[in-house]
Amino acid sequence: MRDRACRRALQFPSRQFVAEWLLPTCVAVALLGPALRPGVLFNLDLILPARLDTPTGFWGLGPELPRRLPLWVPISWLSNVLSATVVGKALMVVLFVLPWAGMSRLTRRIAAGHLEIGLLAATTAAAIYTVSPFVLTRSAVGHFNVTVPYAVLPWVLPVLVRPGRRLSLTFLACFALGSAGHFGGSVAVTVIAVSIIVGRRERWASAMLVAVAAQAPWLVPGLLVAATTDINMASGAAFPTAASSLAGLARLSAGGGFWNTYFQIGGSGFVVAVCGVTLLLFAVYGTPLFAQEYRIPLVALGALGWLISASTAIRGVGPVFLWINANLLGGIWREGHRMLTLHLLWLAPAAAIGAQRAFDELTRRRLGAVAGTLLLTPIAIAALLGVPGLWGLGGQLSAERLPPAWSAVRDRIDHEPGTVLALPWYQYFNLGVGDGPIRRVLNPLPLYLGGDVLSSSDNGLQPDVSEVGDPRERAASELVDRLVAGDVVASGLARLGVRWVVVLKTVGLDDYRRRDPELRLVIDSDEIALFAVTGWVAEAITTEGNAATLTGYGPALATASTTKSLTVAWPAADGWYRGMTSASATADGLLRFPAADGPIWNVTTIPSLVGQLVPTGFA
Repeated sequence: MRDRACRRALQFPSRQFVAEWLLPTCVAVALLGPALRPGVLFNLDLILPARLDTPTGFWGLGPELPRRLPLWVPISWLSNVLSATVVGKALMVVLFVLPWAGMSRLTRRIAAGHLEIGLLAATTAAAIYTVSPFVLTRSAVGHFNVTVPYAVLPWVLPVLVRPGRRLSLTFLACFALGSAGHFGGSVAVTVIAVSIIVGRRERWASAMLVAVAAQAPWLVPGLLVAATTDINMASGAAFPTAASSLAGLARLSAGGGFWNTYFQIGGSGFVVAVCGVTLLLFAVYGTPLFAQEYRIPLVALGALGWLISASTAIRGVGPVFLWINANLLGGIWREGHRMLTLHLLWLAPAAAIGAQRAFDELTRRRLGAVAGTLLLTPIAIAALLGVPGLWGLGGQLSAERLPPAWSAVRDRIDHEPGTVLALPWYQYFNLGVGDGPIRRVLNPLPLYLGGDVLSSSDNGLQPDVSEVGDPRERAASELVDRLVAGDVVASGLARLGVRWVVVLKTVGLDDYRRRDPELRLVIDSDEIALFAVTGWVAEAITTEGNAATLTGYGPALATASTTKSLTVAWPAADGWYRGMTSASATADGLLRFPAADGPIWNVTTIPSLVGQLVPTGFA
């Protein structure tokens, strides 16, 4: 007996291990393909350079809302040793493998006691969930804040459907979901709230309190930055789900509907709609065999996720959703399509269980051919929907080596740090890197260069949008307009505290050919150019215009070489002090500190660090 057990233990890899771990790893490699080669990744919101600065939100500082907390903090710290590009790509692979294995195991658990789930059915659920066009598209455009909680959710669902049973596990589950920021945290709270309403209510108040407390790492700094910075974000009306017809609504169950149809992987044709309806029918047939503990919560979550995703496409519902999100949710779900996560959480296991149920019943009636066809239909649909994502996620991703001039520009700015003005003056534009294809990307310079980079945060989707909320942006925009008109603007840039101007030679290049003679060309190449602002004096200057030296002890603490009043080339925001006297803002949005001999510091840093580090320590 003992020898037989030892032999079983040595049978490696087992079929389950292959199906749950090795198979999705191969699938991930096939999907990512050229993205895994050496080089950076740029595509829409996916910006993966080799080095990343610690997000300023970690310190409770703006001007940008801390959307990358807490996930990218350790990655940023590690990037000084191990390239953030390598870590990011490894994470992308994990985010295909983890949900696959989690959904495979969850499906067995959901059907326990009602149906014997085979390896094929578990793999079917995993494939539907993991290679859905929803996941492929979000991965391609760099929405880690969606793909991370999506990957974690199948693993923690057994805890969240009974959140009051073990509060310590509930805290860990909610912390894991919120590790990528506000979307995952809101999903954790939603799943618990729905489970309490339709399921068991044991210690429900404590469970909700624990769920919210676990979100402190992104919630506390987010609230602090929002309270101290003037941000005008685009509303949910700018991100409507692409489902304006019955076929469009049907495509939601197949993972379609991304608001920017150009980036939607898997297409938006009639076949995708048929796939969505077919999966939905299988799911309805399979739901009655769910274990009682999961049935009602998952059905409620699936319906809620679909309704929120489809809301902007349903007459009479869209305005209500937009109002609730703008006034009560603070824009957390401004893109309601993200909540398709909850719909697919129900659909994937339900469709696989439905196919298994149909197979078993038809087999008993000796209709083997029909039974086999029905059993294979959902996994065939999953494969059909996933095929367009092969090899670079539908061709959207390929790693490109940055031209040497990019590194030369960054090294020069690192050696002589100062505020950078990033051109072209668009938040998103078409960019080609090296010999790679032209892609629509978020301006990569703020993340690539690090430090204080002043760039446009107007996404162009609605009037007067400022997604970052940098108070210097309006003055910078006016200077850029003058520069395009051929005016001399160097003195204005110097007054704004700008030391460097970096131009990516892409869209609108002709706008910057008439160069200001007071902008000194330092580095020039076919891809990028660096200019020095000749009138720049220092990061901090006195009211007399003299340079002062700041000695920094971190982004939120410094001392000055003089006790005189100072203007510092940092974005103005509430919460800054010199000694015990608060700072003010200049007309251009810089910080002005009064004459004093105390340190320069920010009051939001301590609560921000406590809000992040204390829950992390408990987790």
